[in-house]
Amino acid sequence: MGSTRLPGKILLPLGTTTVLGQVIRRLRCARLLDEIVIATTRLERDAPVVEEARRHGVSCFRGDEHDVLSRYYECAVQAKATTVVRITSDCPLVDPSVIDEMVMSFNAKREQSHAYHYLANMLESSFPKGLDLEVFSFDTLRIAQSEASTDFDREHVMPFVNRQPERFRLCNYRSSVDHSGDRWTLDTREDYEFMLALFQSMDLDQRIASYADICEHLERQPGLRLINSHIQPVVQVGRLKFHESLTWVCGEH
Repeated sequence: MGSTRLPGKILLPLGTTTVLGQVIRRLRCARLLDEIVIATTRLERDAPVVEEARRHGVSCFRGDEHDVLSRYYECAVQAKATTVVRITSDCPLVDPSVIDEMVMSFNAKREQSHAYHYLANMLESSFPKGLDLEVFSFDTLRIAQSEASTDFDREHVMPFVNRQPERFRLCNYRSSVDHSGDRWTLDTREDYEFMLALFQSMDLDQRIASYADICEHLERQPGLRLINSHIQPVVQVGRLKFHESLTWVCGEH
């Protein structure tokens, strides 16, 4: 709730529910997620987030505001998770099919001799900003929790891991079509206006449109992109080294 650029953004109304409600709604369509847990802070200002989670029938864990790594770790311990899928709550267009494909790829590699420690789709960007996903084992999270010491690493959860390709087996998951220039996240008033316009024009309260469907719609209505295309991200992530890269074909599923 303490976002500086758009305060209270995850509880803003979007369609017939809130931004967080739309995230939960889409996550429930992912076949390979066993449980959804909202990991928020112990601050009083985030009490409404807990109430919203309860209203949607999902679990909630409350941890440290700034040490997000410890919050994720303690949350995973409580949930008895063996694999963690990290999704941020300001991304109401998260695609269930991309989640399932990434979890499936992560699990398939686990059966082989060279299991991934970390699979993400933004080590080298190709998906729109707002479809960011990370999949990692609990053991990898435990190592990061034990060894990461800088404020940046504690706040951003996985940089400690993805900066060490010589130690951890990293994999980038990329789209076959580069849409990294698209902005589908929620940080500013313009981002919110884009979401409202997109939800209305695609009637997204009535269906779970895929990443490919939304891309096709934006091609037909390019004016929607102009609403927030000028917004610059807060942090620019540089090109990182990784072991492998997998390609997801848009519209394949």
